[in-house]
Formats: sequence, structure tokens, C-alpha cells
Amino acid sequence: ELRETKQELAQFHKQLIAVESQKFLAAAEIINGVKVICRKLEKITRDQLRAYVDELRGKGGSVALLLAAVIDDKVALIAAVT
Repeated sequence: ELRETKQELAQFHKQLIAVESQKFLAAAEIINGVKVICRKLEKITRDQLRAYVDELRGKGGSVALLLAAVIDDKVALIAAVT
């Protein structure tokens, strides 16, 4: 039962990341044909931060992004360009 709940939670996070990523892409500033995204994310894990990057790189076309979060009282930054 706990295992099923964890799987459901993981699936929910995956769906949330997909929806939020679409919002980020829609609001992105476009510079020389490249979507630029800079965001601070709240209450996420390192794995979820990486999942955001994967989702944005996969669906964003030409995109430059910088995502930031505070995880375990430490600043986490991740940057990517496609």
C-alpha cells in the first residue's frame, strides 16, 4: 500500500512538472529566437529540479534556462541550453 502511494505521488509530481514547464515556456522571454527561462522553484527535491530541466529541454525547442531552489538549506542551481 505504501509502495502504491509512493508511485502515485511520483506520477503526480511528473504531471505537475509537465504542466508547470508548459507555463514556463509560454511565459519565456525570447531573445534572438531562443526562449530564456529563469525561475526560482519552491519545495522541490534535486530529482524534481532535474526533471524540470529534462522536461523543458525536451519540449522547449531552442531554450536557455537557469533554475534555482533551496534544498536542505543549500542553494541549488541548474543551467541548460538546447
